[in-house]
Amino acid sequence: MPSEAEQIMVSGGVFLVAVLVPYLGYKLYQKLCKCSEDGGLCFTRRRGVTDTGSAADVFRNFLQGKIIPKVELDFPSGLRAGQTVNFRVVFPLRRHRRLQVVQNEPADLPSLQESVYLQGDYNLTSLKIEILKESSLSPSASPIRIEPVTEFLPRNPQDSNASCDVLLVSFHVQEAGFYHIHVLYDNEHLTGSPFDAPFDPAPLDAEKTLCLREAPIILSVSAEIMNISIRPLDRFGNECNFGDVDPDKFHLKVTDGSDDENSNQNVDTVIFNFTREIKRRFCSVSGNVEEHLEVQLEMELFQPGVFVGVITYDETVIQNGTFDIIVLSPDEHSILREILNNNPGTRYQEAKLHSVGGEVQKKSRQVYVYISAKIIAVKEYYFGLIPSRVATYRVLPVTKFKLVTNIPVQGTTCLVSISDRTNPSLVLDMDVTSCRIAMAMFALFLKQRLGGSESFPNKQKFFYEELKSGKDVNFRTTTTCIYIQRANLINSSLAETKNFTGKDWCRNFKIKFAGEEGSDDGGLRREWLDQLCIQMFENSQTGMFCSLGNSRLVHPNHFRDQNKWSLKHYELAGKIVGKCLFETAMGGFYKQMVNGRFTRSFLAQIIGFIPQYKYFEQDDPEFYLGKVKYLLENDVDEMELTFAEEEYSISGQLLKVVDLIQNGKKVVVTNENKEDYLNSLAQYRLLNRVKREIESFLKGLSEIVPDGLLSNFDENELEVWFQVPNDYSKPF
Repeated sequence: MPSEAEQIMVSGGVFLVAVLVPYLGYKLYQKLCKCSEDGGLCFTRRRGVTDTGSAADVFRNFLQGKIIPKVELDFPSGLRAGQTVNFRVVFPLRRHRRLQVVQNEPADLPSLQESVYLQGDYNLTSLKIEILKESSLSPSASPIRIEPVTEFLPRNPQDSNASCDVLLVSFHVQEAGFYHIHVLYDNEHLTGSPFDAPFDPAPLDAEKTLCLREAPIILSVSAEIMNISIRPLDRFGNECNFGDVDPDKFHLKVTDGSDDENSNQNVDTVIFNFTREIKRRFCSVSGNVEEHLEVQLEMELFQPGVFVGVITYDETVIQNGTFDIIVLSPDEHSILREILNNNPGTRYQEAKLHSVGGEVQKKSRQVYVYISAKIIAVKEYYFGLIPSRVATYRVLPVTKFKLVTNIPVQGTTCLVSISDRTNPSLVLDMDVTSCRIAMAMFALFLKQRLGGSESFPNKQKFFYEELKSGKDVNFRTTTTCIYIQRANLINSSLAETKNFTGKDWCRNFKIKFAGEEGSDDGGLRREWLDQLCIQMFENSQTGMFCSLGNSRLVHPNHFRDQNKWSLKHYELAGKIVGKCLFETAMGGFYKQMVNGRFTRSFLAQIIGFIPQYKYFEQDDPEFYLGKVKYLLENDVDEMELTFAEEEYSISGQLLKVVDLIQNGKKVVVTNENKEDYLNSLAQYRLLNRVKREIESFLKGLSEIVPDGLLSNFDENELEVWFQVPNDYSKPF
C-alpha cells in the first residue's frame, strides 16, 4: 500500500506529464513552423501558394536540410487566350542559427538570437516545368505543349531581410481550353501540381472571323432569300463564346459590282438580318458530334445585276467578307437552266474583244466565250469557219471573272474582265444578259468544283482532284526503284532523284535500303518519306531548318552549314513535301503526312504572302514578348532606334548591321512609324535573309504542285493540314 507521500508524488507526476507534454509539443510545433518559413518548409496552404507536403515530409526535409521549392500562383480570374501569365517558383534559403555565445564577440557578428541566411542545397536543373493542353482533335493525339519563358531572380546579398531566390515563369497561351501546369523537382510533383488553368477565347476579332460562303461568287435570283454562315473567331482562331458575339455589330454593305470606283454606288434594294445560332456538326477527325457557334446572315436583293457584298463587324471587314453577288432576273434564270441542261460546254456567249493584257485592240474582233465545268475558252473564227483560241482559263478560285463598267440600263453592253495569275487578262464587251449568264455559269461551276463550300475539307478535296487531274495517273502503273543508304539518307536520296522530272516524282516508288533484306509493299516508301521529313525538318542550329527562339516551329536556317547543306537540298525538301501531298491525293494506303512543324510565316510565304510582325507572336514568342510587344505598348520616341538590325553569329559575335530600308541607319523609329519598323524587321528576319532557301524550296514544290493551287488555303489551314491526320484523302 503506497504511502500518502508516494501517492502525492505520483499524482504530481501525472499532472506534470499531462501539462508539460502538450506544452512542449506546442512549442516544438511553433519552432518547426518558424523554421519552415525560413527554410522552405510550410504546413499550411494559402491562396495562390502551394504547400510542400505532409507534416512528415516537412519534418524529414527539415532534418535533412533539404530545400523544397514552393509554387506561388496568382492568376487573375477569367483568363483569355492571348494573355501572358506569370507564376513564381520560390527557393527559400535555409536559416542557420548560432549555437553558442562567444564572449566579447565583435558587434558586427550575429548574436544568439540573430541568424544568417546560407545558400540552400538546390539545383535549378532538377526543376522541370511542363505546360500541356490535351488535343481537342483526337484523344490519341499528342498534347499541345507551351514553352515557358523563365527568369531567375536571386536574392540581393546586401538585403538582410531577403529570404529566398525566385524563378519567374511566364507563358503565353493562344489556343483556348484547359491547360495543366506540371511543376516537378527531382522528378516529383510539387504539392498541387499539376495546376489547372482554363483559358477562354479572346474577344471577337473581325479580321479572323470567317465568312463561310459557298464560293467567291454568290448566285441568286431577284427576290429570293440568300443565306450565308459566319464563324466568329478571336485573333488566334478560337471559336468565340456566345456572349462575346454581338449580332448588332455585324453589317452588310452592297454596292454596284464594277471596278469603276467613280460609278460605285450603294444598293438600297436589299434586306438583311444577322442572328446567332448553335450548329451541331460531325467531325470526321475526332469522330464526335461537335457544337459550333455561327452567325447567320439572311439577305434579299430585289434588283437584277452584278454587285459586291461586304460584311463588317464593328466597321471592320471580316475574313472572306468581300464577295461578288450575281442576281438574275426570272427570265435570265430560265435561260441559264436551259443551257445547263443541254451540254453547256458547247454553248457560247458572243462578245467583242476590247483589250488583251492591257493593250486596247485597234480593230474590233468578234469572239465567243465557251464555259464548261473546267475551263473558260475564248475563241474567234477566221472567215467564220476556222476556229482559233484567243485564251483559255481554268475554273479555279484564282481565276477572276469581273465586271469592269457598271450596267446602267437593261439592254446596253458592259465590259467584263477575265484574268488569272498566268495568262494575259482579257477585257470583253458583252451584252448585259450574256454577261450575267456567263458570270453565273462560271459561279456555278466554281461552286461545284469547291464542293458547294469554301470550307477546309472541301478545299482539300478540290486540291486533291486538281493535283491528280494535272498528272497522268497511268504513271502509277509503273514502278521506280530507288536505292537508299540509310546512314546517308538525304544525300543518297538527292543523288538518286537528281534527274527526276515532275512526272517521275508522281510514279509509284519502291524503296530499297542498301544492305537490308525485304521488299517494299508500301511500308518502306512511307518510312523513307517520314525519315526524310524528320531529318530535313528537324530543329538544328546548323541544319536546314531551325526554330526561332524557343519555339518548336521550324524555319529555313540562315546559319546552315553551307558545306553540308546546299540550295539543292532545299529544292529536294520542296519535292518531298509535294510528293507527300501527291501520295495523299492518290488516297488509300498511299496517304502520307508531311512530318514537319513549320512556322506560320514560312507557310504564308508558300502561298504567296509577305510576312508581317504579327507572325512573331506564334513563330518566336520570346522575341515577340521581349521586343515586339514592348515596342507596341510603350513610347519609342526616346529609345534612339533606327531602321537597322544588328546581325549576330550563333556564338553571339556581332557580324554586321543591316539596313531594313534604304539608308535605314539614318531613319529614326517613332511612335508613328514603329509598326512600319516592325514589319520591315519581320521581312528581314523571316524572308530576306533566307530568301534563296525559300525560293529553292518553292522551286522543288512547284515541280509537283502547280503554282497557285495551294493559294486557296491560308497559313493556319496549312499548319493543321501538315500536322494532323485527316480523312479527306480517300479516293475521289
